[in-house]
Amino acid sequence: MNMLRTLLGTTALLLLFSCATTIPVKVRKPAEFNVGAIRTLAVSDFQFKGNWDFSADEKPGSAAAKKLLRALLKKRKSELNPYKAYPGSTVSDKLTAKLVDNGYYTVVERKKLETLLREQSLSLSGLVEPEQALEVGRMIGAGGLLTGSGSYSVKDIGAWEEYTETKKNKKGEKIKITKKRYRISRFVQAELTYRIIDLSTGKVLVSKSNRLANYSNGGLKGIDSKGYYTATGKDEHSASAGLPDWHGIVDKLVDALNQKCVTQIAPHTVTEKRKIAEGKSEAMEKAVKLVKRDLWEDARRIWENTLQNPPSEEDKLAALYNLGVYAEVFGFLDQAGQKYKQCFELSGDEDYLDDLARVRKRKKELQRLRAQEL
Repeated sequence: MNMLRTLLGTTALLLLFSCATTIPVKVRKPAEFNVGAIRTLAVSDFQFKGNWDFSADEKPGSAAAKKLLRALLKKRKSELNPYKAYPGSTVSDKLTAKLVDNGYYTVVERKKLETLLREQSLSLSGLVEPEQALEVGRMIGAGGLLTGSGSYSVKDIGAWEEYTETKKNKKGEKIKITKKRYRISRFVQAELTYRIIDLSTGKVLVSKSNRLANYSNGGLKGIDSKGYYTATGKDEHSASAGLPDWHGIVDKLVDALNQKCVTQIAPHTVTEKRKIAEGKSEAMEKAVKLVKRDLWEDARRIWENTLQNPPSEEDKLAALYNLGVYAEVFGFLDQAGQKYKQCFELSGDEDYLDDLARVRKRKKELQRLRAQEL
């Protein structure tokens, strides 16, 4: 009997989610790290250093490697200085903009911090001394200082390769022709390390390093699903012309790393996906359309009516599940947990326990979130 009940429940669940709509929902998340009562931050210029590595299918310093280098750096002589090609002030400006957009912190103008440090003959390293930190914090009106450093690297690998093309000869016959072309692959990485110093004590509250690349390798996360970038051409110069600019790639990496920093030190809103079961009846179909238009209350009434007078067992389970999703989205987590538990009891399928686990995790998140946003 239990086996039959489980089989029927699993069948119902497969039917339920074979006809389901995925919708985006906004979810408020707590910061990963606790910075206490600090709500005002001063952001200093980051130190951001670049590195270029150009190589070919020959040994470094060979004629082939030098030829690739000339092609890649044509009209870009100024970019050879890694400190000036992508300045740390750009990183700080981008991070400040994201912090302001997030709204959790009041951000002190960076020039105000720089002017004060210069006038007082202080350095950032000296701010770990409690007395100096307290004085600087009082003068600029900030509770914390966010400072950091980072690096980025651009690695371009070039090599000749053979490839085949299929063409028709004079007789109309298809023939394969072997040709040669030059291929360049571009790999870009960036890393940022930031610290938050409590300006009332000089204590380092948070210290964290994050690293990203335009490709995935050995646990390193990539920002682009297609991986590293490649371009081909008849020679080194034509291939290099087809490569995406390294500066734009570093821009994307810095933006992603700065956004990661914000989520680690400030409450933030993310978009997650939730499933809405469609059911079989016209009423359930109408409810899905209402949810897509963000008319949740109208959809909820349909689900409640369906649950009271279900036209089928599938609609009953679908309505019960959707009421759980509604309760979860609007923060009625105890109700959501009850609905998901009832779905499990009705169907016997353990997949509903995943929804129940998500609700319990959300309760813990909300406890942290409330403490941070007091």
